[in-house]
Amino acid sequence: MSRLTFGLFADARNHVLNSAGLLLSLILSGASGGLYGQDGLPSVEDNYVDTDNAAQFAQAIDPQDRRAVQQLEQLLRYDERNVPARVQNAHVLLNRGLRARAAQEFDYAIRVAEAGSRLQRYAYWNYGWALLRSADTAGAIQQWQTAAQLHGGKPDWVPPLFALAFWQSGDRELAVSYYKAAVRALPERWGDRHGMQEATKDWTANDKFALESLYAAWRESIGLGGD
Repeated sequence: MSRLTFGLFADARNHVLNSAGLLLSLILSGASGGLYGQDGLPSVEDNYVDTDNAAQFAQAIDPQDRRAVQQLEQLLRYDERNVPARVQNAHVLLNRGLRARAAQEFDYAIRVAEAGSRLQRYAYWNYGWALLRSADTAGAIQQWQTAAQLHGGKPDWVPPLFALAFWQSGDRELAVSYYKAAVRALPERWGDRHGMQEATKDWTANDKFALESLYAAWRESIGLGGD
């Protein structure tokens, strides 16, 4: 079962109730409130080179794999405040089309995680991906804003993920600006096609396709064209 948590179970025993001020009331069904403003967004001028060990995808489970699902459910009965397991279950529910229940799981994971902890950032970060893949780019950005703020530094995932979200929302100019920040911070990862492909090997096909389009737009913006 340790693979289900990417090494985060060691922190799961230390959960406390999170303060109400840190909670977000977003749900996967679209409580994004339309266009998002610029206030509070990470600067495209900063240098994002800090690692973040909370920025990890939950181990994927096939909703049709009854044994794996039962094991996860058993774990949650034993330790209902296990944040990584709750996040993993939220993804399972989302893959089953149960969007409202998935949102409840994410919100619960955020609420019971220790305020400001790696586990809480992990929940916010995964929640952002879930929202992005549910076509709620505004909601994804809000979750990632919180995850970045809780990190307290300049996590290296910020510019590429914000670039991806803004690209999918239709704000291509801002998306390219964030992508330029990603390349400036880690050129071998985001400024090189092979590096980019390696960095996104765990992304979905749709995510990769969107980033390929963004990568092409970035190259065009600096006069490189195709490669």
